Amino acid sequence: MPEIVTKNTLKQTLRKGDGKEAVALLYARYGPMLYGYILKFVPAQKDAEKILVNLFAKLPGQMEEACSSPLSIYSWLQGRARELVLIHNHVRHENATFTECMAMLADAPAILQETFMEIYLKGRSRTEVAAMQQTTEAEVAKNLFAALSIIRKKLS
Repeated sequence: MPEIVTKNTLKQTLRKGDGKEAVALLYARYGPMLYGYILKFVPAQKDAEKILVNLFAKLPGQMEEACSSPLSIYSWLQGRARELVLIHNHVRHENATFTECMAMLADAPAILQETFMEIYLKGRSRTEVAAMQQTTEAEVAKNLFAALSIIRKKLS
């Protein structure tokens, strides 16, 4: 598996004028992880595969945005995957916003709200959130799963 793809690596690949190579580089490194991420929300493998293909098909026109984002390349890709998952699940209406997701968590414990906000709004990793909350990554994962479960339940 290739090493982490940094913004500099991506920029250098793009400077060579090879957008296809840049997409291939990102797919080789992050495709399997993103597929696993998508499967958490879209259990049907064929649908998850379509979302993954759509994600990488749209990348050539979004490379500058990825390079200029304050997020890591993987976090940025995960955000794009999340958008496609929401569209696929017909959750994202024209005015669907992060605020609406937070409203669904209004009655949830504050730790679930904070975990969801830090990971989904601010793009922090579980490791960063665990350090910030002075807890373990396993606890952060548990809290995130609980928050997402509440949102899914309210959307169904």
